[in-house]
Amino acid sequence: MARITGNDGDFSLATFNLVANSWSLTVTPTSTDVTGFGDTGKQMVTGMATFSGSASGFLDKDGSNTDPGLVKSALEGQTGVVCTLTAASGCTWTGDVIMTNSTVNANKNGDTTVSFDFQFIGDVAYAWDES
Repeated sequence: MARITGNDGDFSLATFNLVANSWSLTVTPTSTDVTGFGDTGKQMVTGMATFSGSASGFLDKDGSNTDPGLVKSALEGQTGVVCTLTAASGCTWTGDVIMTNSTVNANKNGDTTVSFDFQFIGDVAYAWDES
């Protein structure tokens, strides 16, 4: 059995100058209590899911004077930018996201890192091809 490792992964976020080295995805379905009289145990049904996540890495200085997009996105509102989370080749989640939080950390003895949280808006395309 072949296992997927973090080294097989990737993260892509349109318009952001970021070299990512970590991402996470949380899928949270809604649930509704539909227990009625006569039921002997709690009855639940699931509804639509919320997809959210986080990513971290390093700010990328690309020489084109393009700012990282973090502050602009957080302050000016967003209609969403395309984000692709890749677990391995052919195994992805893709959709539009808005940023909900970002942190930049500059360290005298190290790199300038960035981390942020995001929320998928609209449909999330899911592909899983292990061939």
